[in-house]
Amino acid sequence: MKNLPDLSLLVVSGEESEADTAAAELLFLGFGAVAVATSAYVAREIMMQYPIDAVIVDSRRAIALLGHRAEFPEVKVLVAGPREAARAEILENGADGFLLLPTEAEEILTAIFALFSQGVLP
Repeated sequence: MKNLPDLSLLVVSGEESEADTAAAELLFLGFGAVAVATSAYVAREIMMQYPIDAVIVDSRRAIALLGHRAEFPEVKVLVAGPREAARAEILENGADGFLLLPTEAEEILTAIFALFSQGVLP
């Protein structure tokens, strides 16, 4: 497993301020590189240009991003959403994990560790 400074993350949220806040918190927790995208399209463009280890995406953009999953099979995808009922659909569409919102940065950190140490987060 890589150390935190070696992991590159991408935060995808339609709310730029939310994405910026999450990115700042993740950098504070020790992640080496955190990029921000406000759409699945922009996220895909970033993943085509830069090595990304994991994506944290809001549930509103998850299905669009997961539609490109085959292009980036090595990238872990963690979806955060406000409805527990969406978990099954998100995981069936290829996400590696699902977090129920609201969530704290430490919970995201724990989920990312789980993704890289166990392969999949239920």
